[in-house]
Amino acid sequence: MAHVPIDASPAPPGTGPSELVPACEVGWRRESQRALLLFLLGTGGLVFALQVAALTVMVPVLAAVSLIVPTALLLSGVAWAIWALADMGQTREMRSVALAVATAAFPLVTGALLSLYGALLTLIVIILAGA
Repeated sequence: MAHVPIDASPAPPGTGPSELVPACEVGWRRESQRALLLFLLGTGGLVFALQVAALTVMVPVLAAVSLIVPTALLLSGVAWAIWALADMGQTREMRSVALAVATAAFPLVTGALLSLYGALLTLIVIILAGA
């Protein structure tokens, strides 16, 4: 089986080290997009869970489970946002300040507040189920 030869040609002229994309920059972009996606899924799930919890007041276990899932999504979005911001701090160049602000504002701060809200609602549903 023949293999394709490895191209060991030098970089094209005019491309310096500042024009090459560092390997960790791709990582923080991917991590920040994942954090934003988990934040959006958790927020949409929390809105849906509030409607389900209102409809299933008589079955508090179902209401608690419907609130736990988006809370877990929001918490994982917060974790990915922390990871992305840590990787952003390690990069040599920062091209997208808007993405850093969006990662810090939405998944990190708002996601933390909404996950606390979801955890509080879950606790209230569990306490009401025991009463």
